[in-house]
Amino acid sequence: MAQAPSTETTHPTARDRKFEILISVMLIAVATGAIVVAQGFRSSGLRTDVGPARFPIIYATILIILCGVLIVRNFMSLKKGDYDPHVAPISGVRILLVFIGIVATFVQYLSMDYIGYPLAMAIYLCFLMALMGMRHKILNPVLSIIITAALYFAFDYLLNVPLPVGILFS
Repeated sequence: MAQAPSTETTHPTARDRKFEILISVMLIAVATGAIVVAQGFRSSGLRTDVGPARFPIIYATILIILCGVLIVRNFMSLKKGDYDPHVAPISGVRILLVFIGIVATFVQYLSMDYIGYPLAMAIYLCFLMALMGMRHKILNPVLSIIITAALYFAFDYLLNVPLPVGILFS
């Protein structure tokens, strides 16, 4: 007779909570930097133009608020000593996977100038899906191509934002 999978969960430790606080503080610093950089974006001067800085500022502000909520929640849990049983502890493997994802993001960003947005993004999305545990040999590439095509269409045709084609294809 087959045994049912275990529903036992492990509680995050105080160390895990401190890591979440540290990561939140780092994200707040990055979001603040994004707001400062976005302030320097040039506007077209038209009254109806919201300007290129609007969306980065909105997203960075939302990120700062959400990180603040996470920090407060973690401080409250550290004080009370109660931990959410549904949250898995942060392990060394999870930290390594996050680091690999960050490095992959920078590699994808740098490779767009050489191989172009469509190819770089499709490879990046396929890799990210595998990194997150979705390891389907057919579905991963198909989904990454569909998502890349949708994003390319949205930016290039609907928003008139030119995306890099790469020096290999120009």
